Amino acid sequence: MKYLFSILIVGTMLMSACSNNAKEQALIKQQAIVAVKDSLKLDSFKKAEIKKQEDAKIAAQVKEEKEPYY
Repeated sequence: MKYLFSILIVGTMLMSACSNNAKEQALIKQQAIVAVKDSLKLDSFKKAEIKKQEDAKIAAQVKEEKEPYY
């Protein structure tokens, strides 16, 4: 009888350890996904800023070309 109870207790402990590990793995995956999405957002903001600067340079060049020569 003691042997049966010890097997049940050990089995319960193993099952709880496995479920906690699965929960931790799921949390780690979720955090990684969030980190990647944040990184992509930051990258898109940087690209938008670079594009804005390039557009400003092009607009300045066009303005200089349109000015009449004296």
